[in-house]
Amino acid sequence: KDFIPIQFPFDKESKVRDILYAKGEAGNDTLHFFVNHWKSRAGGREETEQKRSYSARVLKAQIDSILNVNADAKIIAMGDFNDEPTNKSLSEVLGAKNPEAGDKEATLYNLMYPKDKQGKGTYSYKYEWFMLDNFIVSAACLEENGYHTGHENVHIFDPPWVLYDDSKAGMKVPNRTYGGDNYFGGISDHLAIYGVFKLSKN
Repeated sequence: KDFIPIQFPFDKESKVRDILYAKGEAGNDTLHFFVNHWKSRAGGREETEQKRSYSARVLKAQIDSILNVNADAKIIAMGDFNDEPTNKSLSEVLGAKNPEAGDKEATLYNLMYPKDKQGKGTYSYKYEWFMLDNFIVSAACLEENGYHTGHENVHIFDPPWVLYDDSKAGMKVPNRTYGGDNYFGGISDHLAIYGVFKLSKN
């Protein structure tokens, strides 16, 4: 495993989390994982967009370094990106495309795209859902060769015990742990996501 630091050249005083990289063997496959938690939207989405786009460039450079050696490498980048699939950092800078759009030339696909299009999300703000947690894979992960997955195998973890009824919102929202100085005793203000990989019999 390794830690990839994020240091903004335009804001050297800002501190954000490293990207965690881990590599493991599964059968005959080598899987590369990048776990992310990018700059939050606190202070405004547009005002903080530059920092998430910078993180996307750092992540892309790491992914490209693997794909340049092995174009068929199986790579998974997931976590709290604090941006949605259609936002610039993910769709343009990182280049993670919609797996249902028919783009056969893309190298990365965001498997949360279809759920985002359905209006689902992992974070609730002002009575609206946002898909801030994403599951991005390289093209090789979608091929039925060895371990593989698809958007239908990626899910939002939302059992009743991680939600509560928000009477103001008129909907169930994530039961957060803290809110300001108040302790709510919940799990998180984000819903978790997870993906299932299947092993091809070929």
